[in-house]
Amino acid sequence: MTKKIFIIAGEASGDLIGAKLIKQLRAKQPNLQITGIGGEQMQTQNIQSLFDIRQISLMGFLEVLPHAGKLLKLLNYTAQHIRDLNPDMVITIDSPGFNKRVVKRLQAMRPNTKFLHIVAPTVWAYRPKRAKTFAKIFDHLFCLFPFEPKYFKAENLPTTFIGHHLLEDGIDKVDGSKFRDKYKIPIDKKLLCVMAGSRRGEVTKLLPELVPALNQLHKKHNIHVAMPTTKYVEEFLQDQLKQYNCKFNYIITPNDKYSLFKASDVGIIKSGTASLEAAIATLPMIIIYKANSITAWLIRRMIKIKYAGLINIIAGKQIVPELIQDDCNTVNIVAQIDNLLKGKTIRESQKQQMADNISKLQTANSPSATAADKVLELL
Repeated sequence: MTKKIFIIAGEASGDLIGAKLIKQLRAKQPNLQITGIGGEQMQTQNIQSLFDIRQISLMGFLEVLPHAGKLLKLLNYTAQHIRDLNPDMVITIDSPGFNKRVVKRLQAMRPNTKFLHIVAPTVWAYRPKRAKTFAKIFDHLFCLFPFEPKYFKAENLPTTFIGHHLLEDGIDKVDGSKFRDKYKIPIDKKLLCVMAGSRRGEVTKLLPELVPALNQLHKKHNIHVAMPTTKYVEEFLQDQLKQYNCKFNYIITPNDKYSLFKASDVGIIKSGTASLEAAIATLPMIIIYKANSITAWLIRRMIKIKYAGLINIIAGKQIVPELIQDDCNTVNIVAQIDNLLKGKTIRESQKQQMADNISKLQTANSPSATAADKVLELL
């Protein structure tokens, strides 16, 4: 009898994990029936998404609140669709705000349907009681970081460390000269990689401080700016930059992120998955983030770790400078990038420390292969 799996990925990073897992599952067991909710990456694996994931790709209390009615409808619609499908397994990836609520609506389907989640909630950073909640509603959890399983095993939730999916992409082996050749950027010209976010809200928050900083850096160093983004934000970012007084030359690309990392001298990277990708590429950088002031206030009250950047969290110390919230301003951005551009020793030290700490995320097999083997074992 054909086994059925329904996969939910609510944002870009989860979409990528989902696509890799689907590819591995089909290679190992071609007759699986896999459907779900995902983005452009899962679509490359012939998954027709139930709806556009941009509708649930929201962050922060104030960002979500205006969309509460629509989100509730999507939650109920998704839950009913899964009930009608009656799959053998539901796999949710990241996006805990949406995924947890869907799974809670489906608990009556257990034990015939198993519920598995990929990407552990950051209980080590804030709201540790989420480990207990996850243990009640999921049958298994896949973690990307080696320090995570202990928090969930303590709540009797079976947990597997699979390694980080980004290590499968060969980010560290990409040829940066291809990016410079493609955009005709001479090897002796300074290139700055800027990642302002994969959501419109993130971009909107960061550009007022970023653009003046980039104008100043261009004037001081004659630097060229390249901004990788998703196809969903590409046009919006172009429109936003046209409204600012941009004195620097810039490239916006949704397709050349990894080669840009290797081609760049330094980077300004928004906190999140992108900063880990840049660290795997050993790109000297600073990490920035700016949220709605009320969201930021709520986070500060809950947070219990020192750092925002994943590479700093893995290292347990600040390898990469962080400019968060009020510190994320034009003056500080210029000063930190100026420091990196002028300091070869600083850049080399940062690169070596990144490489040393990224090695902690490696496992014997690829993360997606490890995950697929465990999924098939649990089916």
